[in-house]
Amino acid sequence: MANNLTKIIAGLLIAIAVLLGIYAWMLGRSTQNAAPVQQPVAASPVPVVIATRVLPAGQPITADALKIRQTTPVPTGAFADPSVLVGRVPAADIPASSPVVAG
Repeated sequence: MANNLTKIIAGLLIAIAVLLGIYAWMLGRSTQNAAPVQQPVAASPVPVVIATRVLPAGQPITADALKIRQTTPVPTGAFADPSVLVGRVPAADIPASSPVVAG
């Protein structure tokens, strides 16, 4: 009698394990496409001072060497007003078409 009961319980446990395995497989398959894709938020452009030509180190910056361009990823230390930079001396060469930043 105890031997038959053990066989029945073992059969039920195997059936439950198979059903749980199928359920887990279905959950794993459905979550691959269920995650919503977030669209990147477009930031509004900000005015940044850009060098119109190469600004050599050790020479004062002139007003005609600077222009303002609207850009979205604002560089750290970027300037928005070119008049602040006129007459300042860069410590390193600033390439043409690159933002002028502090430091």
